[in-house]
Amino acid sequence: MCLAASVFLSAQTNQNSAPSGIEGTVLIGPLRGGPVPTDRPSEGPLETVLVIKRLPGSEVAVRVRTDEKGYFHVELAPGRYCVINEPDKPDPTGRRMQGAEVIVRPHRFSVLRLRIDTGLR
Repeated sequence: MCLAASVFLSAQTNQNSAPSGIEGTVLIGPLRGGPVPTDRPSEGPLETVLVIKRLPGSEVAVRVRTDEKGYFHVELAPGRYCVINEPDKPDPTGRRMQGAEVIVRPHRFSVLRLRIDTGLR
């Protein structure tokens, strides 16, 4: 299931007829239970595999791996897509990321910031 409200989206114009696609980061947190410390981050990057499906339908357009900083960048044709973590590889807490719907516009990259809640409190 994809929810457009679960993402931060912005569009950046690329010059010279550059390609289009999606880039962003995947974060996981809180990293520890208890009071949220102010002297260190409460969330961190997540290395994972994302599945990007073309909408409508469920055709897989591409799978992409995030790096150690949780960053990914993938070129895609303009259209509607759903971004989820790979179904057979949930995040370290065993939770699955809620899907995010993205509209890719010609010659632009949509920027996502995806979060997985560990449930720690």
